[in-house]
Amino acid sequence: MRLFLIFLATALVAGCSPTVDTAIRDNLPKVCAALTTAYTALSAAGETNSKVEAAWKGAEVVCSDPSAVDSSTALVVAATAYATVARALRESDK
Repeated sequence: MRLFLIFLATALVAGCSPTVDTAIRDNLPKVCAALTTAYTALSAAGETNSKVEAAWKGAEVVCSDPSAVDSSTALVVAATAYATVARALRESDK
């Protein structure tokens, strides 16, 4: 969750500095790794749903080729996927 908050805070100032785009690009592999781990755990436990699957498909596109999308798109897709998967993980713990 901490990584996500750092990633999101970086995005909030995206219009302020070209180095923010670089920060988003630099942190995207870490976010993608966290998403992959969480999605794999949910899948193994049989806890995925249509929202998780859709979020994962979007993240897969961005994570497999980050250069194919701009930083703002990568941020939105990664943040949405992260929030969706994190919620599913919390719900699976109940």
